[in-house]
Amino acid sequence: MTTPPQHRIDLRAVAVTALVTGLGSTAIALVAGIISTPKNQVTLDIVLRSLMVAVLLALVLPSVLDRQPRIAATALYPSVLAGATLGYLINPYSWSGRSFVTQLVLDAGPATAVADLMLWLVLVAVACTRVAADDRAPVSTPNGYTAT
Repeated sequence: MTTPPQHRIDLRAVAVTALVTGLGSTAIALVAGIISTPKNQVTLDIVLRSLMVAVLLALVLPSVLDRQPRIAATALYPSVLAGATLGYLINPYSWSGRSFVTQLVLDAGPATAVADLMLWLVLVAVACTRVAADDRAPVSTPNGYTAT
């Protein structure tokens, strides 16, 4: 009788992901606000913020994760998605629904906060597919077996 694979959370990957996404997106929101405030253009702020957050989630986060010690592929997605959710919650702009792109089509509020989080997680999952698809070195488990 075989047991189903364990999906363990790698706390290091959770912490790295939360810090990169949370602090990075907060800094991005501040920079976008500083750039757009003198021009008094809310749309410019949203577009700049959305583009820079997309770059953060799709390019920067996978690059940072590539530099981390390898973790089992089964732990990668749960760890990264948990970290991305924490990172989203760290960003104070997400509390009012002003952290990503949906503010372009809806007034900022709870609906944009939830929609932004869903888009955020989808983008992170797609971006981390590249990390999971890399030739990942086997990871030793406590029982001596290797996980890929």
